[in-house]
Amino acid sequence: MESVDVLLVSYFEDVDRFHNDLVSGPWTERASGFGGVTGGRVQDARRERQAVRIDGERYDLARFMSWAVWGHTREYRRYDAQTGTHLCGTYLESVLRRRGFTLRHVNHATRFDLAALAERIEPRYLFLSTTFLPEPQNIGEVTKLMQRLWPGVPVILGGQILIEYSKTVPPAVFTHYLQGWGADAVVLSARAEAQSLAIVSSEPDQLPKLQLPVTWLRQADGSYTCSDAPDRAPTVDETAVHWHLLDPEHVYHLAGMRTARSCSFACAFCSHPANNGGFDPVEVATVEAELRWQRELGVVKRINFTDDTFNVPLRRFRKILDLLSRHGFEWGCYFRCQYADEDTVKAMADAGCRSVYLGIESLDDAVLANMDKKSRRQHYESGVRWLRRHGIATHANFVFGFPGEQPDCGERTLQWVDDHGIDFYCASPFYCSPATPVWGRRGGFGLTGRYWGWRHDTMDAHQAMAAEASVIGAGKHATWVSELVAHSGWTAWFMIANGMSIAGVKEVIGLYNDLCGRDGSAAAISAMPRLAEVRRLIQAGRFPQPPDATLTTAIEPAASVD
Repeated sequence: MESVDVLLVSYFEDVDRFHNDLVSGPWTERASGFGGVTGGRVQDARRERQAVRIDGERYDLARFMSWAVWGHTREYRRYDAQTGTHLCGTYLESVLRRRGFTLRHVNHATRFDLAALAERIEPRYLFLSTTFLPEPQNIGEVTKLMQRLWPGVPVILGGQILIEYSKTVPPAVFTHYLQGWGADAVVLSARAEAQSLAIVSSEPDQLPKLQLPVTWLRQADGSYTCSDAPDRAPTVDETAVHWHLLDPEHVYHLAGMRTARSCSFACAFCSHPANNGGFDPVEVATVEAELRWQRELGVVKRINFTDDTFNVPLRRFRKILDLLSRHGFEWGCYFRCQYADEDTVKAMADAGCRSVYLGIESLDDAVLANMDKKSRRQHYESGVRWLRRHGIATHANFVFGFPGEQPDCGERTLQWVDDHGIDFYCASPFYCSPATPVWGRRGGFGLTGRYWGWRHDTMDAHQAMAAEASVIGAGKHATWVSELVAHSGWTAWFMIANGMSIAGVKEVIGLYNDLCGRDGSAAAISAMPRLAEVRRLIQAGRFPQPPDATLTTAIEPAASVD
């Protein structure tokens, strides 16, 4: 057994959402009693419409690609965009390693991986990021699995979804969540480095006595207490990722990086700035240091910048472009068209930019004004024209149903993405969260309800979901990439980073889209000439076995860990 201070899981996947040849049946340790506060049934209905079924079994895109090439789903993580190295884990790994602590960072784990790790790793603490766990019951399920596999080891939860819950459900409900999860500490800070260090610096039996800001600690009687200590988070420069200190065996060649924390904008539909605190940009010198450390690590070839405002302000952005042009990485980023000109776009391409993620949200200027977006349709059109001219691939994201939007938004969006040469697109219904700025203005829009059950003066949630359904796979030239079964545009960039052309990515995802929403037989799909071409395109790429994929290679197909 390997003893470490921390076993850190930065992404836990609920494998039972889709078919797995590794699994004999669904997980039996399902949590109950949390209710459907955030709409799990709605999400699953959307997922069903966007997924492919083969012989009655549901496949996401990654599993479909594995099946197309290998004849089974067991290699799906080669094709899963979540394989890329997660930024939340690298930050904590860097912070702890710099202070001399030992840890094992697992970038992508399932219940099978945790069972395998329990036979190899003996940690003092278990850290779990909940950011990608979409429902409160999922958090409880994973926490209890960890507690069963590592009896007596404290489980520490963090992640933005916890902050969202604390703001959007009544206090009594959140207390119910805490008790249902049963974790030893729940950190409600997007800047949790200080809390994490304080926890790891203490012995587990001292954990309930710590005075940690915005952290709920489980006491001996099962109750939870939270200190009123101020949350004095370190700056992003102080917590820069020292990439050269990370274990290269557990880093993928595609990694996330950020040059600022939070967002300088306050779009009315988005809770991200409220949950992350004030905008905190990294000094350009720190960006240069991180790029240098990545080169020293020798693994990362492509970077996905996760900044919401990467190209703002422009002067700082141009300095970063100069750095990128010297270090030779390929990269992608979020991009705000209204703060760009063609000279900047050309400089991006020259500095290695291969793709951008455009948060367009709406094509109606009145709706954009309601959203407090600082852009208008003309900005998107000029920006996309420059991006196409300089060979940068585009993914456009839309929100259907924000106050002021009309039921024909799907039809108008399809026409626009095809007319303007968008490569990939996705749309999702407006999610009415009490943590977003629009909540305080809802009376002016006639907005009632919350989450996935709302209506306002011009649309309701059912119309928004119908608009979403109308654009799934319906582009003539632009290719739909689902957020629920394909991780949206990040999957397209993941496939490109693994050697596929834009045309090849479109063909693979296009076949998946043509099959989605219905059940087909394996025999009929296998006989399709398009499947043979898709197999050839995938095999021509370079999709390596990702870090930690060997954890479960000893498990026989159809084995169960329930």
